[in-house]
Amino acid sequence: MCTRAPEQGDPALPCARRARRAAAAWALTVLALSAAVQSASAAERSDSVLVRVDPGSSATERAALGRALDADGVRPLVAGWRAYDLPQDVTLAQARRLLAGEDAAGAVELDGRLFPAEVPDDTHYPSQWPLPRIGAPAAWDATGGAGQVVVAVIDTGIQTTHPDLASRIWQNAGEIPSNGVDDDGNGRIDDTVGWNFYDDTNVVYSAADGDSHGTHVAGTIAARRGNGAGIAGIADNALIMPLKFLKPGGGYTSDAIVAIQYAVAEGADIINASWGGETYSQPLCDAIRLAGDAGVLFVAAAGNGGTDGIGDDNDVSAAWPANCPATSLVSVAATTPSDGLAAFSNFGAASVDLGAPGQDVVSTIPGSSYGYKSGTSMAAPHVSGVAAVVLGMHPGLAPWQLKAALTGGGAPVPALAGTTASGRRLDLAGALTAAGTGIGPDTTPPDPFAALGPADGLATAAPGPLPFSWAPSADAGSGVVSYRLVVDGATAATVGPSARSASVALGDGAHTWSVVAQDASGNVRETPVRALTIDRSAPSAPVLRSPSGSGSVAGPAVQLTWAASSDAVSGVASYRVLVDGVAVASVGADELTARVPMTRGSHTWQVTALDALGNQATSATRTVTVTGSVPALRVPAPPRGLTLVAPTRLASGRVPPLRVRLPRAMRVTVT
Repeated sequence: MCTRAPEQGDPALPCARRARRAAAAWALTVLALSAAVQSASAAERSDSVLVRVDPGSSATERAALGRALDADGVRPLVAGWRAYDLPQDVTLAQARRLLAGEDAAGAVELDGRLFPAEVPDDTHYPSQWPLPRIGAPAAWDATGGAGQVVVAVIDTGIQTTHPDLASRIWQNAGEIPSNGVDDDGNGRIDDTVGWNFYDDTNVVYSAADGDSHGTHVAGTIAARRGNGAGIAGIADNALIMPLKFLKPGGGYTSDAIVAIQYAVAEGADIINASWGGETYSQPLCDAIRLAGDAGVLFVAAAGNGGTDGIGDDNDVSAAWPANCPATSLVSVAATTPSDGLAAFSNFGAASVDLGAPGQDVVSTIPGSSYGYKSGTSMAAPHVSGVAAVVLGMHPGLAPWQLKAALTGGGAPVPALAGTTASGRRLDLAGALTAAGTGIGPDTTPPDPFAALGPADGLATAAPGPLPFSWAPSADAGSGVVSYRLVVDGATAATVGPSARSASVALGDGAHTWSVVAQDASGNVRETPVRALTIDRSAPSAPVLRSPSGSGSVAGPAVQLTWAASSDAVSGVASYRVLVDGVAVASVGADELTARVPMTRGSHTWQVTALDALGNQATSATRTVTVTGSVPALRVPAPPRGLTLVAPTRLASGRVPPLRVRLPRAMRVTVT
């Protein structure tokens, strides 16, 4: 069922492509994040291309992108990105060639595949060992008054009728069930309990797809506790929002992005992402950052290493989205019952935040059953569950504060020292204590950053608005939310956290400028102040003094004088003298006279004043009459003839007359 209308000028929605996807589905195989390595060759081709479209492009130019790709559908994503669905697979190089001549096309990516971060394991344990390990039973008694929290599980489908989950499923209050109408106007019909973004339907569970992974994740977070059967979820106050985008063989990045946007729009507080891949996607990271700006914590599995089953260092070989740079993202490694780092788990002293139980975890699986799974997929929902309890007890916490409670309240364990940023394993009681004792307000300003351009002290006569640029700042607390361009002590422009430049029109004169980064708590960091001079105005025109326009002067050298010009910004730098329209002399700013040769006759002369940036103004034209003659050449009379060499032109540009006076009669040959 395709319910959303295409944008004007865009191709039709990808109903046919959705049908092809469904037809290609096969029985669910438990996949690891490392499956991205195994399918690296397949990831090099895709039948979906992500394009960042120029926001200033016209509808015609945008429509041309779909035609260039021969797309049979387009979906808007985030921050100007769009997903174009193609009739056949292409490589990234092919996609870029197809879009090379399109003005509206910016960055181009393939719509990469993402995979559940789970390790196959059929070992069974008789109890839920993670719960006492993270201090859950001791903390539950103090959390009876926790407020309701919505956790979006973006994953495979979830069996919403499972006895341990049926009462824990989020309900869309704006949608009337099964009436075939999009009651809440969000573009999706009957999305009463979530949405299937892979097939674009409201069917969030399919036994044929073997939707075990998402069901297992959901049970860890919120399975009904104290009902005398099954398992106990961590967060009795949590509701699960099922958002399906994974099927056998993985899922598309574009579908994950749209699922994140849906979760934010429908009021989720926490997003659990027990999946990933090895290919960086800027729009995916943009979606996570924007979700954080909207107050949503994003919990991501750190990944399960390569095909050898040994965890990788995410500081060296990044996993996505776990490595996305967002202060609202928590990256989670998997630990063992003995608080060791699971052999399969990725790690990272800078990029992985903490560990949580992820080996041999029992939880809900389809068929109203229970089973064991291992992986960082199983570790992430433990963090999401604890986050839901903490947020329910302290609903005012911002995502960065919630993250601080999770990491700071964890239990230090030797295996995580140097392999995670916190060196700690998740602990519910500790997280509640950290939040309850007060995560102090963020009083730390953003990190120092540099202004890039214009250069300090630059003087320019460039027309139009002037571009200013800077390097990004960072803020480990509440996150950078804006940059302000400050000119002459006042805010000239305010831009978002992803912007790195702004253009401002400024008048002539000396200016100062700096850039201020501000975090969500109002702390600011300013770059060093830079100086800038703008001078687009010409100096005042010189006023000619002598010779006057009515008299005559004797040649061949004529002394010209004028009054000083003025320039209030960059100052007069030099004067240029023109005779008969041709520059014949140049003098410094302090010299208001020049002696230039002129032949007998009438000439015009002017003076041009130039400032330090090359702006210029020329005086009025004045005429001068030069009298006298060129002095006779005094040379000894040769016995047989006389040879004279004269310039072909004078400095004024005129051809000089040549008069020869002979002392006596002699033969003359002129060449």
